Amino acid sequence: MYDIGLPSRRTLFQLQAERLLSLCRQVSTKCGQEICIPWYIMTSDQTQKLTEDFFRKNGYFNYPEEHIIFFEQFDMPVLSFQGKILMKDKASLCWSPEGNGGLYRALLDRGILQNMRARGIDYVHIYGVDNVLVRLADPAFIGFCISRAADCAVKVVEKTDPAEPIGVVGVVDGKFRVVEYSEISPSTAALVLPMPPSRIACCQDEKDCDSKLANSRLLYCHGNICNHFMTLTFLERVCNPELESQLPYHVARKKVPHIDLETGTTITPTQPNALKLEKFIFDVFQFSQRFAIWEVDRATEFSPLKNRSGAQNDCPETCRQSILNLHASWARAAGAVFASEDNINRDVIEISPLVSLNGENLECLKGKTITGVNILELRRSEDGEDVPTLIQVKANN
Repeated sequence: MYDIGLPSRRTLFQLQAERLLSLCRQVSTKCGQEICIPWYIMTSDQTQKLTEDFFRKNGYFNYPEEHIIFFEQFDMPVLSFQGKILMKDKASLCWSPEGNGGLYRALLDRGILQNMRARGIDYVHIYGVDNVLVRLADPAFIGFCISRAADCAVKVVEKTDPAEPIGVVGVVDGKFRVVEYSEISPSTAALVLPMPPSRIACCQDEKDCDSKLANSRLLYCHGNICNHFMTLTFLERVCNPELESQLPYHVARKKVPHIDLETGTTITPTQPNALKLEKFIFDVFQFSQRFAIWEVDRATEFSPLKNRSGAQNDCPETCRQSILNLHASWARAAGAVFASEDNINRDVIEISPLVSLNGENLECLKGKTITGVNILELRRSEDGEDVPTLIQVKANN
């Protein structure tokens, strides 16, 4: 629903809907029949109506309504640091969604697993909605997982900064897990892989060797980006209460307004005062019998929206720039040139997902000079065909 300030003003949900629609059109053309991928969107009590209304207001972004299924995750009571349940008012509790790991209970208890089975679904792609570069139902990733007969798999990016706040995929006590960044000591997070003898032999001097060492990969480098593949059979197994109940609750310390039952006044804390209990989606990795890891390029597949505008990282500005940088690279590869190569904010191009998913179908840009702010959209021609059309817009659009 969030507008990150793209020239087209596309929101995150519109980007995702159009990427999925574009993929369906490509697959339909190859298969010679209409294909539509079911899209399941997990909401919470606070966002369910808001999300449904947003899709309805925007005509479901031209994605078939019958193939978009909303379902609500469950909530958990919020606790004080003393373990008491906080009250919103004298008649109701303070509640909080139980984290993205609440997916599994919601899939079972909301009837989503049955819906998937009835539709003939065998494989499921699960992703975090806040990644503006996410490739929905990525055929390369899914094909890789199927070729490896994986029941569960994860996309990762290389973690290059030990202090980056993302967890890493690793093996703990013989089982695949995600270890959160807060659970790794700074010294452990900074460990690097030993330099291979072949690289040491190529060192000209100590300075050259130090330079090569600086470019070494971290030992724990597989950064988790909440992008997973699971077979429906695996999902059905881990959603079973016998296994789902084994998933641990993680404690998050948050600021939660609540009522003082003795005075009846509302307390708005300025410091964390409450414990929220959350489950994490990756805690089912331990139950996988054939686990796979697929490393992808951060610049093309991972740019999360975590912070407010103006933050240094993971904010609307960085997300917008990630998309525009990616689209600029596609345009250059297609033969376009930019009037000002040294000013990435003056001459830009945004490419509609309906035109290109991964840089394909951009022959129309060959020899074009990109000046100002541009959007490449599909537009109906006089012949009645949808053709890519370069539209120049005002910079403050």
